[in-house]
Amino acid sequence: MKYFCEQAVESDLKIGLGLWSSWVVFPPELSMNKYVTRENKQLILDWIDSNITDEKCMMNGNNLRYALEATMREYSDVCDVYIIGDGDIRPFLSHGGRDVGTAILKKPKSPQCMSEITDNWKSFCARYIGAEYIYISAVSLY
Repeated sequence: MKYFCEQAVESDLKIGLGLWSSWVVFPPELSMNKYVTRENKQLILDWIDSNITDEKCMMNGNNLRYALEATMREYSDVCDVYIIGDGDIRPFLSHGGRDVGTAILKKPKSPQCMSEITDNWKSFCARYIGAEYIYISAVSLY
């Protein structure tokens, strides 16, 4: 995540960050500007340091659909979404699963909740035309 912060500032890119399991958490200090800038870079780096711990990253929940829907609401003009995770993309299936339609998922009861449903990835992507999703599987986030 720190790499993305550095790239945002060095390359003048609009990059927003969030930490997810079944829930998603965005940096709270950025109510006026959701994206990483030279001015707020250190606040973001401090937020990463305080949130990226083994305990917080191993919340054992997973609901990628809720996390992505929350991200798309937070960053409505997003075009590239980089997802760093452990390889578990629940509730999505590349083939099969239910059509997601236009319904928005409710926030799971806790960050430890596992998705009990299976959704079709292609039908989800069709809701957000113009956004590209890049999944990075990682064992360690720091």
